Amino acid sequence: CVKPATVRAYSNRGLSGIDGTVATAIGIAQAGAGVRALIGDLTLLHDIGSLNLSGLRHLNVQLIVGNDSGGQIFRKLEVAKTIQADLFKQLFLTPQTVNIEAAASAFGWQYVKPESVAELSEAMKLDGFVIIDYQLDSENA
Repeated sequence: CVKPATVRAYSNRGLSGIDGTVATAIGIAQAGAGVRALIGDLTLLHDIGSLNLSGLRHLNVQLIVGNDSGGQIFRKLEVAKTIQADLFKQLFLTPQTVNIEAAASAFGWQYVKPESVAELSEAMKLDGFVIIDYQLDSENA
């Protein structure tokens, strides 16, 4: 569990912030502190191989996944208004239906899918490797 009094903020630019983000969080955790990373579902999927933590079971890493089933942030781009809706969805929103719970299990991570802010707060108290899959309204994300 990450203690509020010891919070430090990091960012990972990479390719607009998604490549290597999970690996970066795990690397920061190896310095000795617990890490809580707030990421999107596509960021998790882009770096899913980093969930393989053979030999690193002593770390505390929470991945809080804002899951809007794709790249909903791209709705804010001007291109969203300039191309056909079906093309925009396919090329920019990149909808995904990956079973994140199965992926977490495959790599030995704990998985929690909170249904409320109260449940999210409880999930954030967990230690070890934790994926917190928080569903967002994809139309308003």
